[in-house]
Amino acid sequence: MIACESLLATVGNSFPPAWAQAVNLCTASIRSCEVTVTELSLGSGVARQTCALCAVLCRACAFECAQLPGPWTWVADSCQQAAKECHSVALRES
Repeated sequence: MIACESLLATVGNSFPPAWAQAVNLCTASIRSCEVTVTELSLGSGVARQTCALCAVLCRACAFECAQLPGPWTWVADSCQQAAKECHSVALRES
């Protein structure tokens, strides 16, 4: 998620309309991962579901970012890796 955070810090609030979906998914992925980490650290009963949701959001983020140029490719790779890790944790927590 560092890739998403880094790119969002660079982009700020001014970005082309074509980037809006990727920016929104990056923001959602970051929040989802933060919630997932909290749920896992608390041993919450919904940790598995938050991991699964995080995997879906990260996968969507990776797909959207892969469509964009330059540093978005790095973000796409990072989000794809996060999706795999969240999916793995979700399966392990079941």
